[in-house]
Amino acid sequence: MKERSLKKQHPFAMLSKLTGSALLLLLPVIQQLLYRPQNAIEIIGSMGISALYAIGVITVALIFYNTCRYKRVANGIYLERGVLIKRKYTVPFENVSTITVDRNIFAAIFNAAKINIDTPAGFSKKRDISLYMRRSKTRFIIIKMLDGLKTSYIYMAGNFRMVLMSALWSNPMTGLLLLAPLIEKTGNILGKEFNSIVIKSVDFRTNLVSVGITPAAATIANILVLGWAVAMLFQFFRYARFSSKRIGDYIAITRGIGVKNERYTKINEVSALTISRTLSMAMLKLRSAGIFAVGSGKDKGDKSLIAIAANDRELASAIKGIVGFDTHYKRRLRPEKSRFFSYIMVPLIAMGTVFAAVSLLIFVPLLDDLYFTALLISLAPLAWWIAFRIYAFYNSSIGYNKSCAMFCGYRKLSLVEYVIPYQHIQFVEIRQNLFQQHSGFCNVRVYLYYEQKAIHTVKHLRLADAEEIVKQIEKRIGS
Repeated sequence: MKERSLKKQHPFAMLSKLTGSALLLLLPVIQQLLYRPQNAIEIIGSMGISALYAIGVITVALIFYNTCRYKRVANGIYLERGVLIKRKYTVPFENVSTITVDRNIFAAIFNAAKINIDTPAGFSKKRDISLYMRRSKTRFIIIKMLDGLKTSYIYMAGNFRMVLMSALWSNPMTGLLLLAPLIEKTGNILGKEFNSIVIKSVDFRTNLVSVGITPAAATIANILVLGWAVAMLFQFFRYARFSSKRIGDYIAITRGIGVKNERYTKINEVSALTISRTLSMAMLKLRSAGIFAVGSGKDKGDKSLIAIAANDRELASAIKGIVGFDTHYKRRLRPEKSRFFSYIMVPLIAMGTVFAAVSLLIFVPLLDDLYFTALLISLAPLAWWIAFRIYAFYNSSIGYNKSCAMFCGYRKLSLVEYVIPYQHIQFVEIRQNLFQQHSGFCNVRVYLYYEQKAIHTVKHLRLADAEEIVKQIEKRIGS
C-alpha cells in the first residue's frame, strides 16, 4: 500500500490533543508562582523555560497527529498509528459491533467529527479506531454500512419527556460541580461588585427569619435548587432530540444539542437490555430502557438508552420493535418477607444517627445554625433513601423465560432490571456472607459476556429457592 494513499486525520485532532494536555500546560504557570523571579534575567529565563515546555507539548501533539493515518478499503478501514511501536491493521465492517460519531460545537466550527469503532476483540477502555474526519466522510462510512437496510421501527421522545427525564435524573451535587468554576471566574472578573451583590443578598435572606426560615436553611436550599437546575439543563442538552431506530440488524441512537452523538450497534452484539427507574419515576409509572453492548461502556456517563421516561405500553413497544427481547417472566423469585429489614438497615441506621445528633443539638447547642440546619435538612434525603429501599425490596427478583434470564436489583438509587439472552451470560454465582451462611439466605450475581465483565447482584434470596432457579437458568445457558 502506497504511503500517498493514506490520509491524515482532520487537523482538529491536534487541537483536541492539546485540549487534553491543558493541565500539563498549567505546570509552567505554577512554576512562575512558586519560583517568583526577582529580576529581569530571572524573568526572561523562567519565561523561556515555560515557552520551551509549551513547545514540547505542542510538538508531541503534532507527532501523534502526523503518525496516525488511515484509508477506507473495500471491506473496512485500514489504520497505521504509533511512534515507538508502529501498528498496522484493518478492521472489517462485518466485524464491527458499534460505531459512534461525536460532534461538539467546536468540532462543528471546523466541520469535523470524531468516529469511534469497536469490535468484540478490542480493548476494554480504549477504542479500536478513533479518528477525526470531515463530517461528510463519517456520513459516507455510515451510509455504506447501512446501504440497502430498511428502517423497521422508530422511537422518538418528545420535548416534555426530555424535560421530565432531566428533572428526575438531575443531581444537585453534579450541578454544583459544573457550576463551581463559573462562580469562581465570575467572582474574579467582577471583584468587589460581585461581593457587594452577595452581601446585599444576605439582607434579603435575613428577612426570611420572620416567616420561620433561618438564613442558613435558605442558603442551603438556594444552593441545592441552583445545582439541580444546572444539572437539569446539562441532562436536557445531552439527550434533546433523542431518537432510536431499528435499521436492518442495527440499532441507531441519536441525541444531543451542542454535543451531538450518533451510535450504531449490531443487535446480535447486545449483551443485555437494562430497564431502570428511580423512585420518582416509579411514582409516575415511567421507565427507561438501555442496552449493554461492546463499546457502550467507554463513554463516561453514557447510558446507551433506547427509550426515555416511557410508560409501560410505550416501553414494551420500543423493546419489541428495536431489540426484540422477551421481557415476560415464566418464573420469578423475590426476596423473602423476613429479609425486609436487611434492605432498609443501612439508611435506617444513618437516619437514626442524624436524628440523634439533631436531638442532642436542640438541648446542647454545640454547633452554629449552619451545621444544625445541614443536619436537619439531611433527614429528607435519608427518608427518601429508606423509601427507595422499601420499593426495591418489593420489586427485586430473579427469573427467566424461554430466551432470556432476568435479574432485577438496586444500584445506588435506581432499580435496574437486566434482561440477558442466555448466550451472553458468562455464569451465575450464588454468594453468602458469614451471616447468610447461618440464616439460609444468599445473594445472586450474574456476569455478562461484555468487554468490562459487567456484574449485577440481587440480594437476600432464600438459598434453596435461589439454587433451584439458578440451575434452571444454567440449563438454558448450555442448551
